[in-house]
Amino acid sequence: MKIGIIGQGVAGTLLAFELEKRGIDFHIFDQGQNHSSAIAAGIMNPVVFRRLTKTWMVDDCWDLAIDTYLALEDKLGVQFLHAKPMRRLFASEQEFGYWEDKTKRPDFQKYIAQFPENDVCPDYANNTHGNGLVKTVYHVDVQVFLSATRAFFEEKQKISIKDVDYFEILEALQNQQFDAVVFCQGYKNFENPFFQKLPVQTTKGQILTIKNDAISELELLNRKCFLLPLGNQLFRVGATYEWENTSLETTEEARNQIVEKLSSLIQLPFEVLAQHAGIRPTSPDRRPILGEHPEYRNMYVLNGLGTKGYLLAPWCVEHLCKHVLENQPLLEEVDLKRFGVL
Repeated sequence: MKIGIIGQGVAGTLLAFELEKRGIDFHIFDQGQNHSSAIAAGIMNPVVFRRLTKTWMVDDCWDLAIDTYLALEDKLGVQFLHAKPMRRLFASEQEFGYWEDKTKRPDFQKYIAQFPENDVCPDYANNTHGNGLVKTVYHVDVQVFLSATRAFFEEKQKISIKDVDYFEILEALQNQQFDAVVFCQGYKNFENPFFQKLPVQTTKGQILTIKNDAISELELLNRKCFLLPLGNQLFRVGATYEWENTSLETTEEARNQIVEKLSSLIQLPFEVLAQHAGIRPTSPDRRPILGEHPEYRNMYVLNGLGTKGYLLAPWCVEHLCKHVLENQPLLEEVDLKRFGVL
């Protein structure tokens, strides 16, 4: 059996390794320009702060994602997964109340807590309504992850860097050069003649890299934006959300927006060293999109991972493999049939 994978972002990469683990041959086709996974902050956060809910499917995804990335670190001989606590600075008294209530619930205690009484919030943080602890937030160093996996696939001659010829892929599938093909193209789905009717939305995001010698590197900070330590007193800050925008140009407007949000988080001067833009693939209901094309048998899609991509991807890959290889049904929440457009 051999499976073709179109796209080597986080979804295509993890799919390839899952197939290898199962003893199934594969080949990846990638354009060599990743504008979503490559620009992602790679943060895996178990909670959504607005009303303090758990991230969708986090109880199923959390341990699986951590185990998946740790196993890949061992396999590749590189480190790209980092863990730190996050200090959430509350935006209101109402949020403080949500936090107090949720930390008493057993189903949240794995992920969040009150800070101990002897904790001292940094004096540069805008701690107007108190703050709470996300016990562990994981960060995938995306550049290291994608570089190491690309090198692995190239060494094994399992990847071709080329533009996708969709009808060559279809012909290869029909001629049984591949037993199945999975499109993992992110926002580039709009170019795909077989799946372009799916509502994969383009959500542009911009981030900054800043430098400051006084900010602690021991924790992430979050309020209106995230402040992620990268080492050597460098920090990533973001992100903006610009819907239905596929331009990869950075803008002064976005820079000013992020700087303003950061100023509401910390009271320190900082130096902006870089600004980057990328495109996230999202869906209208903020759920991944998985499944088989209703007309072209053995042609599948794995897309729409959005801002939680690095957390959701291991579960989505495992779920799709069980569907394709073991004939297990897809969860209705992620099945492409829910849109009724193909």
